[in-house]
Amino acid sequence: MCSLFPDVPRSTLHVELDGGHSRGKRKGLRIDTRITELIRPTVEHLGFELWGVEQYGTGKRSRVCVYIDSEEGITFDDCESVSKQLITLLDVENALTENQVLEVSSPGLDRKLFNRNQYLKHVGEEVDVRLHFGIEGNKRIRGILSECNDHEFIVNDHRIEFDRVQSTRLVPRIDWGTG
Repeated sequence: MCSLFPDVPRSTLHVELDGGHSRGKRKGLRIDTRITELIRPTVEHLGFELWGVEQYGTGKRSRVCVYIDSEEGITFDDCESVSKQLITLLDVENALTENQVLEVSSPGLDRKLFNRNQYLKHVGEEVDVRLHFGIEGNKRIRGILSECNDHEFIVNDHRIEFDRVQSTRLVPRIDWGTG
């Protein structure tokens, strides 16, 4: 799905490195820091923030998803521009296999939080947290992110260590107005 409106809901561009098609859905895996640090200067030089990088799938068909952001939002053209630059860079650096698909996208309204600074930026907002190991029998906690430090954050009075987290997403608040 592509949008020409800032972050509504998500702008995405897929680039097939081998001409194939990505199939199936798998949970996103954080990708090694080498690729993240390799692409960060290019994304920032183009005027965008590198929000996060994930890899979906393994083996013959996997996707490397690069999420970019800016104060003005992200358009399809932004995704295309960043994608062209990253494909060249990743090809020269031999950083992806021929079977991997590069996807450049906005993080969307329901953006995933990738690092402590992003958690700090969104203190006071509602989040949906999925855990590797449950807290009081719950592997999913939804509520207001109230605090964050170097090792943990608090949602609904639950202290959650970062290493227990599978994923954390913002819960979008959309004000449709009263018309």
